[in-house]
Amino acid sequence: MARFVAQFKGFPTAVIHKALGREIYGRGANRIREAGVPAMAGVAQLIMWATLFGYGAMALKDVIKGREPRDPTQPDVWAAAMLQGGALGIYGDFLLGQSNRYGRNIIDTLAGPTLGVIGDLDELRQRAMRGDDVAASAFRILIANTPFMNLFYSRIVLDYLVLYRIQEALNPGYLRRMERQVEREQGQEFLLAPSEAV
Repeated sequence: MARFVAQFKGFPTAVIHKALGREIYGRGANRIREAGVPAMAGVAQLIMWATLFGYGAMALKDVIKGREPRDPTQPDVWAAAMLQGGALGIYGDFLLGQSNRYGRNIIDTLAGPTLGVIGDLDELRQRAMRGDDVAASAFRILIANTPFMNLFYSRIVLDYLVLYRIQEALNPGYLRRMERQVEREQGQEFLLAPSEAV
């Protein structure tokens, strides 16, 4: 159980060790104060490069999803780029919103990905007990947890040829609502609207 909770939590510590240097980070706050500007300059560079690469990753992901890249003149786009690149880390997810970028709350995030999936399944069970239609939600959970479904070179083909059609069949009007949500929340339009392609 401890292994599931600690999953992927060691990576940020390794990055901090590399950015600040083992001798500075390992010997406490006095060494950081003694190092002064060089250590802080390293952290500033790490944040800057992580943010720039985060924007590049977001732009590539948007194009792969068939959307136009986000407008780089908007401040909220750069906040999202800091989140994407890891410059703010897990804390930034919760400073800029009540959930992380995957819609999970802080308890689910700290618990790790395995327990997060269990939370998704429990929410699905509760909705089914209330009598809600859960087919579309179950399909989204299945796709999110199927290995190799997010490969950049095959996902757009799968989306437009198979997955969008299934989602629309399970939940009529889903694609139009998704397009409006993307436009409203992110200010983006699709290069080829899924509702027109299906």
